[in-house]
Amino acid sequence: MTKNELKRLIVECINEVRIEEGAITAQEMTDSVIGVIKSTIKKLNRQINSLNFKYINIGYEQIQFVADVINKEIDEKLFKTGKIPCVIEFVKIDRNKSSSMVTMGSYNHDTKKIKLNSESYLSIPRRDEDNNYKLRDMTNMNFGAIYDTIEHELIHQQQDERSRGKLKLYDKGYFYLLRKYDSDGDGFLNDDEKKKVTSKDMVIYKKLNSKEIVTKFKTILDKKSIIAPKMSDEEFMRLVKYYNRELELNTYAKDVVNRYVNSVFKDMKRSINWGNLENREYSSDEVKNFVLSPTLNFSGNKIFDVPNDSKGNTYKDYLKGRFKQKIIEYHNGYKYLTVENKKKWWRYVFQLLMNYKFEPIILKK
Repeated sequence: MTKNELKRLIVECINEVRIEEGAITAQEMTDSVIGVIKSTIKKLNRQINSLNFKYINIGYEQIQFVADVINKEIDEKLFKTGKIPCVIEFVKIDRNKSSSMVTMGSYNHDTKKIKLNSESYLSIPRRDEDNNYKLRDMTNMNFGAIYDTIEHELIHQQQDERSRGKLKLYDKGYFYLLRKYDSDGDGFLNDDEKKKVTSKDMVIYKKLNSKEIVTKFKTILDKKSIIAPKMSDEEFMRLVKYYNRELELNTYAKDVVNRYVNSVFKDMKRSINWGNLENREYSSDEVKNFVLSPTLNFSGNKIFDVPNDSKGNTYKDYLKGRFKQKIIEYHNGYKYLTVENKKKWWRYVFQLLMNYKFEPIILKK
């Protein structure tokens, strides 16, 4: 066995290793990034509104102006100071023509950068007009969606860092190309090596991947007529493969936890405003107890004894009733998961809920 063949074998073995470590969270780093984005947009608010008023056709040049300012702030305040581990930047991300899904963000294992979709996050398409946008200001920025994407990709960055760059989880088709064209044995194809790949190789690549998917996910593929009857077989197989990747179980568990916690947090504040909960400040521990009440027994905590309806059901009864339904509802890919991966995903959900950093509720003066 040559040295390069040994390197490729090591890479292949590493990709067979299961991820059984505790769930990764990047909440504090994401909080820092969102803080910088919010403060930057706030400073740019007047210029953004001026550009929307001045230009009949807002194009990518104006979107990139806003993106460049935010990118510089993130770079100088967070990346260069070591508060985040990699570059995070808003850039134009071209739509994937082979997929119905829009890429909102990505982490590149080779460049070690996170890219966010500037077109989607920083602008709104004007109705019935191509390449004509309205820039988003503080009133219509979707900070929640940006938050989820940043943390999602930062978790991938942490997975990459903890595996020392070795955890890429290639498929069988890619290993075929590596064995044939990875001349330096570094575990991935550079641009020169990719140029050598023939159309015949790509046919073999697709066949190997399809065979691998059918073998690993037959139980899910057999249920396509129930899960997604109108979807093409190719798109269905792609989604099954994507959502069942070991690397994505953690990220989508955190996405769901963020959405669930925010939803219950808003419910709690509404209940205070409506007089259903005592009008006072609540500590982070009390908020945590409220959010986690469907999963833990917080006996003796009076805030859960308050009736929520005419039948005498309490808030704890209400939260328990909707917990599983909401958690599943918040994960668009749940129906594509195998039984084994559903169990793993739920373990991640519970770990992340228990380790979530909750904010107190402070009354406005």
